[in-house]
Amino acid sequence: MRNAMPRINIEALNLNHEDMAIVKLIVKSNGSIRSTKPHINDNNPITGKAAYIWRMIAFSVSKNPVHHCMPITATFDLPAFGNDNKWSSALASKMAKELKHIENEILGQIPKIEWYGITRWGRSLGYL
Repeated sequence: MRNAMPRINIEALNLNHEDMAIVKLIVKSNGSIRSTKPHINDNNPITGKAAYIWRMIAFSVSKNPVHHCMPITATFDLPAFGNDNKWSSALASKMAKELKHIENEILGQIPKIEWYGITRWGRSLGYL
């Protein structure tokens, strides 16, 4: 497949049970990362977190150029609602930082030569 996503070994990830529940929503049974964002269920906050992590991973490693656009609105998927039940960018930013370790664990399993989005942006910005 031309735009196939990379595979990872989910058993090798150093994550707790809740984090693994997120990973299992973005990784298929054969270990490959989904090529589309997982569905978000408003009644299940893990799905919003999975959508966010998937977007950040897809930006970094997908071969599909559509995924290489900056994930500026990725935090909108996070279930960052305050006591007033309104979505909060401050809470979303905090949650994104808390989820960064999951992204790092997944990216750590993918060889840097397969970081297609990062490579594309590195070249366009003159870093590579």
